[in-house]
Amino acid sequence: MKKLILARGVLAASLFCCMSLGNTACVNRIDEESEAEIEEGTTPITFSIKMEKASTKVTNTAFEKGDRMGLFATTSSGSIKGKRYIDNLALEYTEGSTLVPKKTVFYPEGDVSLDFISYHPYQTEGVAAGTPVLPVSVQIDQSNEKNRAQSDFLVAKAQGITSKTKSVTLEFQHRLSKLAISLTPDASNSAND
Repeated sequence: MKKLILARGVLAASLFCCMSLGNTACVNRIDEESEAEIEEGTTPITFSIKMEKASTKVTNTAFEKGDRMGLFATTSSGSIKGKRYIDNLALEYTEGSTLVPKKTVFYPEGDVSLDFISYHPYQTEGVAAGTPVLPVSVQIDQSNEKNRAQSDFLVAKAQGITSKTKSVTLEFQHRLSKLAISLTPDASNSAND
């Protein structure tokens, strides 16, 4: 009988300890959803463009009127995989170095700095939420200038930008290369081999 009472006491004490410790679980991450919302300010963000000089003679180094780029912006402490301040905003090249956004966007209130990532050519689907990956493909037929231009993937970054900056300058850099391969048969081979 004493053993039964002792066993019940040990069981009750064990349950009490488990329940007490179970209610004090520790969490080592902060949910992005619980972050404070960033308030939109009144200072509009303007964009200008700069092209990296090409290192080859065959690469185009200028945009044409009507070319469109996609733009993402995150707080400098964030990432494109997480919460985005601007999500795949379409920018259109007009002339000179001016990019016109599809809609006017504003810097956040306060002293919040932003990191911008832009890409060309524009894709309506952009980067899916929760991932940092932008699917890129090239045109199969590279025989004309239009298809080659649609296959020329460019990326620009501008980091630590605040509302004190007059215009966000996006310096685009080529991320793909074009190879032209010419196969010439020798005397022992024919073009059909």
